[in-house]
Amino acid sequence: MLLVPTPGHTLGHQSVILQESDKTIFFAGDASFNEAQVSQGKIAGISVDGRQARTTLSRIRQLGAQVPLVYLPAHDAGTAERLAARQVSTFQ
Repeated sequence: MLLVPTPGHTLGHQSVILQESDKTIFFAGDASFNEAQVSQGKIAGISVDGRQARTTLSRIRQLGAQVPLVYLPAHDAGTAERLAARQVSTFQ
């Protein structure tokens, strides 16, 4: 388990990464409000630093391109289902 900085939404925002045997679970908190924002590179409506938020989303997309990533933002209605199914996110 890792605690990683995901700045942009709030000062000091952090997320948790849990490495399972075959997938990486990314508990994003409010790094984005939903999975689609990462794909689209759109920052959340509330952000203390838009530039940092965009950089954070870019880094999450890069991680998803490198490892099977189950991305779980706090406000996304599909988060619970993706966690239960260990559904890998595909950021386009």
